[in-house]
Amino acid sequence: MEVLVADQLFEFLRGYPKTSHITLQLIRQIGSKNHLKFGDAEIVRALTFLSGDSVQVLSTGFEFVDDDESVHFLTNDQLSEILSDSINPLSGEVDPYIKEKVTMFFFLTEEAQKFFEPSDSEKGLNE
Repeated sequence: MEVLVADQLFEFLRGYPKTSHITLQLIRQIGSKNHLKFGDAEIVRALTFLSGDSVQVLSTGFEFVDDDESVHFLTNDQLSEILSDSINPLSGEVDPYIKEKVTMFFFLTEEAQKFFEPSDSEKGLNE
C-alpha cells in the first residue's frame, strides 16, 4: 500500500510541482479523489521512507500556529526548545500546550523538484 501512496503522491506532484506543504490530509484527499482510501499508518510509512536519508525525496518542516491562527515556520533550534522545554518561540515563555500548536509537513527536496518540474519541451507558450 505504501508504494501506491507514493505513486499517487508523485502523480499529484507532476501536476502541482510547486506544492510546498505535503500533509497526511493532502494525501488522504489525493487518494479520495482517485477512489482510494489510505490509512494514516500507510501514509506515515510512505512519507518516512520518502524523507529518509537513502531516498531524500522529501524534507520535513514544522510550523507553529499561534492563538491568532497565524502560522510561523520553525527553525530546528525553535523546534528543539519547544520539544525539550515547552518554550513559545514568539514570547520566549513556557507554554504547557505549545506542543499541540506545532504541525509537521513535508516538501520536495531541491534535487527532487528537478524531476517534477516540466522540461522545456513540456512548458506552455506563456511559461
